[in-house]
Amino acid sequence: MKQKGFTLIELLVVVAIISILAAVGVVAYSGYTSSAKIKTLETRYANIEKKILNSATGCFNEIQVTFGPYLDGRSPNSHTCNTPSFSKNMLNADSITYKIYLENYGIKNPLNSSISGSSWSNGICPPSNVPKGQLAMGYAHKNNTCGMAGNMSCIKVNLGDIDEDGSDDYLSNEINFCEFR
Repeated sequence: MKQKGFTLIELLVVVAIISILAAVGVVAYSGYTSSAKIKTLETRYANIEKKILNSATGCFNEIQVTFGPYLDGRSPNSHTCNTPSFSKNMLNADSITYKIYLENYGIKNPLNSSISGSSWSNGICPPSNVPKGQLAMGYAHKNNTCGMAGNMSCIKVNLGDIDEDGSDDYLSNEINFCEFR
């Protein structure tokens, strides 16, 4: 009676094929996760940029815009512009951008878990030395022709070296709040 089974060569061929497929899958998965992390940063940047523009437009046009909840646990946990607790002298890039920063306080950094995902730049616009994966927000007094203290809001994110030229790539924007008055 002859027993049927696999020979050692057949088993080695199957193991080799599975190994090659696994190696290709790991490389492809790594590429997908890297691009997903960059896409996360680009989306965060675009959402915060829109929030700054929409909030400034609303607040300067006397529409109530609510900021919060704040992720750093402060009390009160929100503010609304054009109310008694949010006076007219708070309608500037410093106040509005800082409240949006507080909404994003403590977000995770997709490129480096040991560095915070967000930071605040007080009086420097655009922020300098933003670490990889971090989104920095801030304000500055620039070209202060409209008489508003803290008239420039800025946002900058370090995407890392996505084009592999040896230097980090950034998205950044400065928003002049004098244009909303």
